[in-house]
Amino acid sequence: MECSAFSTFRVHKPSIYFEGNKVDVLLQDKEGNYEIKEKHYLHKGIAVIKTVYTAPISKLSENIALLDSGYSKAEFLSIIRKMYHNYIEANGENALFDFVVLQYSEKNTLIQTYSPIMTNVAEATCEVIIKLHKTLNYLMR
Repeated sequence: MECSAFSTFRVHKPSIYFEGNKVDVLLQDKEGNYEIKEKHYLHKGIAVIKTVYTAPISKLSENIALLDSGYSKAEFLSIIRKMYHNYIEANGENALFDFVVLQYSEKNTLIQTYSPIMTNVAEATCEVIIKLHKTLNYLMR
């Protein structure tokens, strides 16, 4: 997330993940505890959502898996199925996910206390991600 743009793959939430929405980008403290308690986070800055591509898990492409996580499609799906087990079990292969491309509007490196909004966001190369929002339909094939 040191680039000016990056991506994240999330459960479909149109009330949060929509073009133009501003979100706090937070990195979780080193303890790795994902329980929602008051924790220390590194506030990386504020990012604007540039593009959201919504698709069922069954339509995930190798390209999206590689760009978002650096893993193959099979490895990425394994991780996603563990992280979102209940959601996928309830919705099956039609479980909707959002591939979100964000770009920083403000950056900072202060340690502050926040509740988690955007954590565990994967980094991708700047050049690829900045161009990505123009070619999502092609990449999801």
